[in-house]
Amino acid sequence: MLEIKLINQTRRVQKYDTQSRITPRQREVLVTAANLGYNGFSRIHAKEVLEISPNTVNNHITGTHERLGVCDTFSAVYRTLYNQILSLDEVCEQEKYCLITNICDKLTSSEKKVLTELSISALEIRHVGYLAIALSLSTSINAIKQHIHRIYKKTGVSNQAQLAVLAYIHTQTNHRQT
Repeated sequence: MLEIKLINQTRRVQKYDTQSRITPRQREVLVTAANLGYNGFSRIHAKEVLEISPNTVNNHITGTHERLGVCDTFSAVYRTLYNQILSLDEVCEQEKYCLITNICDKLTSSEKKVLTELSISALEIRHVGYLAIALSLSTSINAIKQHIHRIYKKTGVSNQAQLAVLAYIHTQTNHRQT
């Protein structure tokens, strides 16, 4: 357990250029997923906004995961924000940004730690796993699931893409304060 904590404390993440690794349409689907997050993103909503079928939306999301080397939408959105492929302006209007920043202040310290660990995991490994986060925070998987559930409930986040935006804003805000 101590070894895992030491590894977590020495994590270093390299930025890499993935701009050419996602297509313009995949980029559009990610932006749409993040923007529709608070309204309840679904493939049906994306179909209406992007004027493509839900299956095509799914294919673009799957293709984005493959190109970025990730297994989930959280990691895809977080990595594209971190690597400046997507900007916060694209995925979050200024009013929403201020709202998210205020909401982050209302999270408990445990919920904030979970957001931070989600962010680190999104950059390090192919899949954000609750087990890795639970080990890192020396707690149970069920506790992590409950923290994430409460984060969704408190913030109004309804999908992984919007959770990634929330985690990114939280991480950036904390980084600036330290």
